[in-house]
Formats: sequence, C-alpha cells, structure tokens
Amino acid sequence: MAKKLGTWACGGFVLLLAASVYSSAQTAVGCRCSCGKTLPPPCSDEACEAACTSNFPSAPAPFERGPDVNALRERAEAGDPQSQTLLGSMYAAGGKGLPQDDRQAVSWYRKAAEQEYAPAECLLGQEYENGHGGLPKDDVEAVSWYRKAAERGEKTCQLDLGLMYEEGRGGLPRNDMQAMLWFRKAAGQGVSRAQYHLGAMYAEARGGLPKDDNQAVSWFRKAADEGYAPAQNSLGLMYKNGRGGLSPDDAQAAYWYRRAAEQGFPVAQNNLAWLYATSSNPQIRNPELAVQFAQKAVAAENNADNFDTLAQAYYVRQEFQKAAQAEQQAVNLAPNDQKPEFQARLKKFERASQLGHAVEP
Repeated sequence: MAKKLGTWACGGFVLLLAASVYSSAQTAVGCRCSCGKTLPPPCSDEACEAACTSNFPSAPAPFERGPDVNALRERAEAGDPQSQTLLGSMYAAGGKGLPQDDRQAVSWYRKAAEQEYAPAECLLGQEYENGHGGLPKDDVEAVSWYRKAAERGEKTCQLDLGLMYEEGRGGLPRNDMQAMLWFRKAAGQGVSRAQYHLGAMYAEARGGLPKDDNQAVSWFRKAADEGYAPAQNSLGLMYKNGRGGLSPDDAQAAYWYRRAAEQGFPVAQNNLAWLYATSSNPQIRNPELAVQFAQKAVAAENNADNFDTLAQAYYVRQEFQKAAQAEQQAVNLAPNDQKPEFQARLKKFERASQLGHAVEP
C-alpha cells in the first residue's frame, strides 16, 4: 500500500541561550532542555548544553564554561558587550544565582547590540520576534536586528533572516531566492537547521536552485548527523523512496525515522509507524511498534493522516474494530479532497471487523 507521507517543513525557531546555563527535565517524549530542544533519554545537563549551543550565536570564548556571575556583572557594567550578552542569556535562562528575568535579558542584550555586537543583535531580534521581556511581538523590528547580525556573519541570524524571507514576514516579501542565499551562508557555518532548509530547497527546486536530490541528500545528512530531527526524517524519506542516488532501503529509512521519532518529532513518528505497518521487509514490519508510534503521533498532532496511520497499524495487528474507529476519525478530520481515499479504507476495516479477519482491498 502506497502512501504519501512526510514534509520538509518544521516548527518555529526557538531562542537559543548561551553555554553553561542549560538544564534538562524528563518529559513523556524524552528530555526537555531549558533552551527548548527535546532530546532522547537519558537526560543530562551536559547533553542539553551540547545540543543547545550547536547553533547558538557565537559565544565569547572566555565565558563558555561556567562564568563567575559577579565578575561577569562587573565586566558587563563596565561596557563589555560579550559580558553583557552572556549576562542577558543567564537572566533569560535563570540559574547561577540569578532569577529568570526576560526584561533584564532584553536590557543587557540591547546594551551590547547598541555596540554593534552581532550575537546580541541576533538575540535581541529573537526577543522581538517572540515578544519576550516586555517587548511587543514585532517581526519588522526583529528583521532589522537579524539583518544587522547576519551581515556581520552571525550564523544563527543568517538562518533567522532566511526564514523571514521564506515566510514573507517582518515587512519582507516572500522571496525564496533571498531565503536560499541566507540559508546557504548559515549552512556553510554548520547550522543544522539551515542545512536542512537548503536541502529542502534542492529537493523542491526552489530559491533559484535546480531540483537536485543528490544535493538534498547531502545537506539532509549533514543536519541529520548533528541530530536535527526534521533532517533525519527527510533523510529517511529519501531512503524510503530511493532518491538522491540512494537505493530504496526500508532498514535505513526506519533507522533515520526512529532517530527523529525518539526526539518527539510527530511527522517521523507517523512515518515510522506507517513503515512498520506496511513494509514488505519482514525484518522491518512490526505491528506492535506500528501501533506504539502511531499512538505517539496522534497524541502529538490530532490530524487525519495520523489517524489513518493508526488505523492501518491496528489493522495489521488484527484489531479491526479499533482500525475502523481510528479511520472514522481520519475521515472526520480529512479535507474534502482526501475523504474518498479514507472512506475506502474505512469500508475495508469495517468489513474486516464484521468478518473477524483481514480482507482484500
């Protein structure tokens, strides 16, 4: 059974904080870091620090590990922009004897940004985008600060500015060419999310780029190797469909889907569940895991495609009544142009429920 699954897109950007102020907390899907990232267990502050700093605006080397807060404040109050930026980041996260205080964070970022310090310009722009620290949500102001930082070579804000162009926000027209140019700059500096977006543009022939699945796979792999879940999911899709010079390989697809799924990425959970439910490879096909991951996807995102996958997972586990119930939910949630496909599967599952065994399509 064929099914179009997956997306190159992902959720909104989260503010990344400076090193040495990260903490972890156990959640239902793994570890939630103070910078907003979710990692697979086991949880540790060290793992969060490594994940959170990978795309952080360039941290000043003298303060990368456990700065003394009093000494840092003295340098910040003396006008040192690096110290001002790190002190702001520590207020944004809380800890090290400081309260969590977004207004103080913004105040210190602004002091450093007004000295044309690119990491602070970037962080101040993110505060405007998110409406933190008493600031209004203001994409135009965010873009202004992103551009200053990006033009000074700040990799995180090169990504942010590219996203603003891609989405047509902050007073900018939608412009895939400009988005691609900024993604490329950030990707070249190792920003995994920019590498992912550049790969997606090659896969979709956007931004003035030719359609080039080989380039897409190359960029997806760079980001996937760094642990970026959407890129891991996309690399899984390329293996599943045999694109970009890759041979179709359900085992590799499952490997990359699972790495993303275990980070709590719902699209990958759904793709993995479908693969477990429908793979022709007996070493991959696994009805029990199909149900487990489909349930995770449904719990995270209540949409027709996820319920459709859950229905198929129940069906291959021979729980036909549950399959019909889940497919009914898919029909209810589906847009009109998709309803006939889901209704056909619903009839199949209802018939299987009546007969007590699987039926031909």
